Amino acid sequence: SKQEALTDYMKNAISLVRAYVPPNPAKLQAAKDAGKVSVDVVQPGKRARLNFRDYEKPGDNLGVEIDLVSNRPLGLTVATYLEDAKDTVTLAVKMGELNDGTTYPAEATLDGKAKQLTVTVKHSGYRKLN
Repeated sequence: SKQEALTDYMKNAISLVRAYVPPNPAKLQAAKDAGKVSVDVVQPGKRARLNFRDYEKPGDNLGVEIDLVSNRPLGLTVATYLEDAKDTVTLAVKMGELNDGTTYPAEATLDGKAKQLTVTVKHSGYRKLN
């Protein structure tokens, strides 16, 4: 029962994460067109974060941190909820870079506060296929 509830919770959380990672260009454009994008300067001239409010659900936020020098994504942050706004879920994704400059989600940490649950997934060992 408790294990089943936790399993269901994780399935719902993972499904929700897939709505944010990778970001959907059409949803990014819709947030921009609705005037729901703001910019935070993280490090002047070097790093900034684009915040897309109401990206997937009312009241959520998708943050995309960008390296302004290389124009490369550094990470994503998501603040959202499952069924109820009180059931908050956060996601932090750190981007990695392959030798050819391709970026990929190297590490993702999901935090489900209502269930006091934190899950971290690390991706490594990527190689270019010949």
